[in-house]
Amino acid sequence: MAGMQPTAHLVTAWIEILGREAVQRYGERQLAKILNVMYAEGIEGGKIKGDGEAARQRLSLVLQEWKTGGLQFPKGRDWE
Repeated sequence: MAGMQPTAHLVTAWIEILGREAVQRYGERQLAKILNVMYAEGIEGGKIKGDGEAARQRLSLVLQEWKTGGLQFPKGRDWE
């Protein structure tokens, strides 16, 4: 599978694992700016590649979930 990029999978993992810390460190408004660009340019603009369409769809779902109701982080990843 030469040429396939795992970018969508890695971005999704970053959001799920480090999203809470990013909100605490940079603030919800700053993270919102980043996630908006990821959705607009990356998903809708087709700039974020995935190692398969499923990875892009998963990232799209995570970003849409954030837009509609905020990110829901798994409790097991609460590092406080």
